[in-house]
Amino acid sequence: LLDVTRGYGLDLREPGRMINLQVEGPDIQLSQKDASYLGLVCNELLMNTLKHSREPVRGTVRLDYEGAPGQGFRLVYQDLGFAKKPSSGQKSGFGTQFIKDIVRFNKGSLNTRINQDFWAEITLPQMKIHTPAAQEKQ
Repeated sequence: LLDVTRGYGLDLREPGRMINLQVEGPDIQLSQKDASYLGLVCNELLMNTLKHSREPVRGTVRLDYEGAPGQGFRLVYQDLGFAKKPSSGQKSGFGTQFIKDIVRFNKGSLNTRINQDFWAEITLPQMKIHTPAAQEKQ
């Protein structure tokens, strides 16, 4: 993560940077492919938060997810308390388009809201979810 953020001119080790990461959700198992898709999406969401925040970068990133066999996967991403840089008027950048492409490829949906904070909901109904308990029974 440190190497990736340096690509944006950010260094998470700089004094004054404080990011509280909160993750909530059940124990689930995903295929390597699905885990890779979700990792890319989460990385892009976090990088967008960092890239579009003013110094000092401080705030909370919250990831809430749910998934169950036969029901697919749902992720809610929120960045809370980050001071945003003024919008450049650009409609959407590479990271946002990348997320949209992954969601569309997986026949999912993406909803976003930007007020003072950023909120995104990603639903991937066709993602195969396994629970540790279901795996033990097999």
